[in-house]
Amino acid sequence: MTTDDYVMARKCFSGGYTHANAMFSGLLVENVSPYDLASAYPAVIVRERFPMSSFVDLDPALVESHLGKLAMMLDVTLEGVECKYGFGAISKSKCEELTSDAWIDNGRVHSATRLRVVVTDVELATIRRNYSIESLYVNSAK
Repeated sequence: MTTDDYVMARKCFSGGYTHANAMFSGLLVENVSPYDLASAYPAVIVRERFPMSSFVDLDPALVESHLGKLAMMLDVTLEGVECKYGFGAISKSKCEELTSDAWIDNGRVHSATRLRVVVTDVELATIRRNYSIESLYVNSAK
């Protein structure tokens, strides 16, 4: 891994998706039980495909045609971003750039005129499912 690859990988890294949701904050929610996938990690390691070679620079124009075929790290700019649901998937702390009009819910971006973030191809798919986006620009890709 080159130094640039490592820096981009560090920017891509996300921990688990856990935080309070504004819709339920301060409420007593009954009949809730835990759901833990910690035991799934060994199975995922055996069953799923993982990148085994070095990352290479990819022409941003080719990203769409390679989604689902390559593991990618992407530096993207999103414009006109608005969450479709009551909880966002983009962490404010991961944003390289974020307009001052952004609506933040407990550290997650609910909406913004413009933001820039470094994500994996898997995170990009999640963002596309959970947000309405007017424009998406790929600044760089590996």
